[in-house]
Amino acid sequence: MNAPSEKYKRRIVEMFDSFCKTVSRNYSRNLKRAKQNHDQHFTQEPVELLLEVRGEWDEYRRCDPRE
Repeated sequence: MNAPSEKYKRRIVEMFDSFCKTVSRNYSRNLKRAKQNHDQHFTQEPVELLLEVRGEWDEYRRCDPRE
């Protein structure tokens, strides 16, 4: 069995390098997308402020089953 040539070794290294760069690029994109999603859907405002600005208190009359 012949030993792998230098050209073959270099090709394997280049393929692995390309794979690593693709994985790194996709991971970076996923992190960016996750941060944008988090920033869009989550807020740091206190709940009391949100209720004050957007919420309303519902008042229900107690139901008496005898009525």
